[in-house]
Amino acid sequence: MEVSRKISGLLFTAIFLLSTVSALPAPATGTNIASMGDDWPMVQHDPEHTGATNSSVPIAKPHVLWSVPYGSYVASPVVANGIVYIDSNAYNADTGKLLWANTSVEFTPLIENDIIYAVTPGTFGIHAYNASTGATLTGSSSIFNATILAVGDGYFYGMNEGCLVDYNIASGNLIWKSANYSYVYDSPAVADGCLYFGTEDNFVALNASTGTQTWEFPSPTPVSFSPAVSSGFVYVKVNAVLYCFNDSTGKPVWNYAVDAPYLGSSSYPAVANGIVYIGAYDGNVYAINAYSGEKVWSSKIAEAGGGIDKGVQASPIVVGGMVLVCSTDGNLYALNCSDGNTLWTFRLQSSNPRFGDYLASSPAVADGKIYIGSVDYQIIVLGNSNQSNVALSRQWVQLTVVVLVVVGVIILIAVVAKQVRNKKQRIKAQKNAASENSKVSVRTGTDGTNQTRRFTVL
Repeated sequence: MEVSRKISGLLFTAIFLLSTVSALPAPATGTNIASMGDDWPMVQHDPEHTGATNSSVPIAKPHVLWSVPYGSYVASPVVANGIVYIDSNAYNADTGKLLWANTSVEFTPLIENDIIYAVTPGTFGIHAYNASTGATLTGSSSIFNATILAVGDGYFYGMNEGCLVDYNIASGNLIWKSANYSYVYDSPAVADGCLYFGTEDNFVALNASTGTQTWEFPSPTPVSFSPAVSSGFVYVKVNAVLYCFNDSTGKPVWNYAVDAPYLGSSSYPAVANGIVYIGAYDGNVYAINAYSGEKVWSSKIAEAGGGIDKGVQASPIVVGGMVLVCSTDGNLYALNCSDGNTLWTFRLQSSNPRFGDYLASSPAVADGKIYIGSVDYQIIVLGNSNQSNVALSRQWVQLTVVVLVVVGVIILIAVVAKQVRNKKQRIKAQKNAASENSKVSVRTGTDGTNQTRRFTVL
């Protein structure tokens, strides 16, 4: 039984190690990991569109972990639960293996609770899909008659015939429909019970529960940029000027001219740690104090110009003390958040005959890796050079522990079976010995009669 107890202890230890190794995230060696496993489920990361994450990436220049062609237009990827989504395809985020393709999914989707919400080509409607399999979901809560989407607190927000609409995700029921705004250009930000979005001639805040307008800010040109919301303030580019509004009253707090009128870039703001970051047509990335509107620094990373192949067209993101932003010169730049100095650059692709070096895709970051859709329709994944080896080593460790568990179980069964056999043999031997040692002695008495005496040898 002592041997059995030892093997049982060994088996328990192996099972514990297996569960522990399986639960641990694969570390990105050489990085300052703040929070691993932080997904990037939508453009600019979250419903507030801050473009910031607590995840981290290599401080040194990264390497290509994998890349695959994905489609026929430039898109920004999203990442959730170990899967990266871009265009109509889903890939294993660690290996690049194609998991599924569904041509009904188009444009950059949004992931919420293992459900994909995406525009369906030709229908101008939002459909819901299983994020793991790509299968189209059925039922009233899977089809929303709307475009331009946002999700928050169990509700779906979209545009239908110039009006904002609100659906309950669980039931699919329409909750409210707003006044007509003629056209909503981009996905609204959702924060603190309000929706914030731009129209043909206004920037608007709606009550997310009722759909009634809270405030508006007039603009001489269409507000075609998605805002970012943080710490009670809304940041959005209106007529080439970056504005900061009080999110409750709509009162302008400050403004900073980052582009020339009618010649602005398509860059959205990102905000983190009291700083707003945005790209501009003059080729600079600007860092603006989020509370005062004063310029902290600017860093030139592209040739100036207002066309699609000039200036900084991509939206920056903030991760691990760095600003990551793609440039129209074909490079991904990592800038120091504090002073704007270039920490490293990475060349993403050769010149595309159609667009030259044009690169407007915004990167996504998850599990210590950077995901980018390039102008030549490749998804490129960057990370520490040994991340793939770390992941492979982790798999071998898990396999080794599984083998140990199986071997331990086999040995344990064999030992227990042997102990059972030995016990049966001992019992049988004891019975035989008892029978053998039980003897009968017969002798003749003095009177000539037989006297029997039974005795047992102890």
